[in-house]
Amino acid sequence: MNKKNYLYIIAYFIMISFLHPRGFEEVLPVYKTVFTVCTWASCATILIIVIHAFLKQYHIYKFDLLVAFTFLLIFLITLIDQKGIGAGKQQLFAFPFISFYTIYEVRRKPINFCNIINNILIIILSLNLIINFLYPFEEHITFLGHVQVVAQYGILSVFTSVLILILGHKQYKKTIFQIVLTMINLLLTDASSALLTFMLFVLFLLIYVFREKQKKLLDLLLKNSTIFYCSLLVLNVVFMIIACNISIFRGFISGRDLIWQEAFTKIQKHWLLGYGIQGVLIKPFWLSWTSSNGFNYGHNQIIQFFLDGGLIWFAYVILILYLLLKKVKISNQNYLYLLNTTLIAFLVFMIFESPSVYCYIYIYISFIYGLGIKYQRKDDLYGCIKCFKQRIFQCLLSVKNKKTSG
Repeated sequence: MNKKNYLYIIAYFIMISFLHPRGFEEVLPVYKTVFTVCTWASCATILIIVIHAFLKQYHIYKFDLLVAFTFLLIFLITLIDQKGIGAGKQQLFAFPFISFYTIYEVRRKPINFCNIINNILIIILSLNLIINFLYPFEEHITFLGHVQVVAQYGILSVFTSVLILILGHKQYKKTIFQIVLTMINLLLTDASSALLTFMLFVLFLLIYVFREKQKKLLDLLLKNSTIFYCSLLVLNVVFMIIACNISIFRGFISGRDLIWQEAFTKIQKHWLLGYGIQGVLIKPFWLSWTSSNGFNYGHNQIIQFFLDGGLIWFAYVILILYLLLKKVKISNQNYLYLLNTTLIAFLVFMIFESPSVYCYIYIYISFIYGLGIKYQRKDDLYGCIKCFKQRIFQCLLSVKNKKTSG
């Protein structure tokens, strides 16, 4: 077996370990055990790859250190809050590994890595349709796992299937098949988040197809993405406040307002550092009829940030994402449209769910960062801050020249 095939097998093993369907975990305990072992084996493999990359003098960018500190910060917050590490080990240790592995592979061979993910997703999404039809799971569970993960699979699948075309790998039939397969999965899933994601992608597709007639709307999505991002964050907060005070939304949001109300109460007690990963349980009234002690899932990403790491964690993550998006210089309009639309889809999804609990959004963001570094020659840590410093220097220089001439 040559080195190329060996690396392909390793990449498939790692990505299947993280992208594997979770629907059988409650039915077959051994299934969960096997993939838990595979996940940690993948982390060990990634560690070997990282050490090998260091020995080969793999270039470490300044921003890589800020990304690493993102994971270190939540680890330290959890350590302080909980006086140790309890549950949530995958979030604390496995998610950083898959993030840096994705960045590494995207910088090395983005088309090959994208193709590996697409092949895995096509098989998984196909099996999801077949198995759900032949052997229906319990309510809110699919072959992929809980219904809340289907939209995350969908957004990642749309992103990677279109991205591979933009990168120059012309496999149109495969891409069309994957997109159609993804949309069918979203449409047939009994979850408002999946249906909402489906409708958003249909809207974005129509805008792109009729872009000549919808130039203003297209330009808005391409040139004013920051406005969209900020508006959706504000909408997130406003919607939660309204939903918690007006009961007419309760049917649409499936009782999330009650979860948010209890989460707000807990956040007020630990608003600065939160409770750490998996550090607090929310127990709405309907769980009183079950043996469950509650769950650590805020059904909203902003709430999840505050539960996990408080204001410190939320502020740092927002800062890093802002700097990351500023750092990624995009000249390809198709990629810019793909990036903005999938990111908007994730931001809308974050109003109702907490994607940071799963690995899919980490893979997605790592793709964005990895591609931004690969096709950007200068290692500019803060493009906007550097520009600001240059302007200050120019102003000081002009003042000095005026004094000298005077």
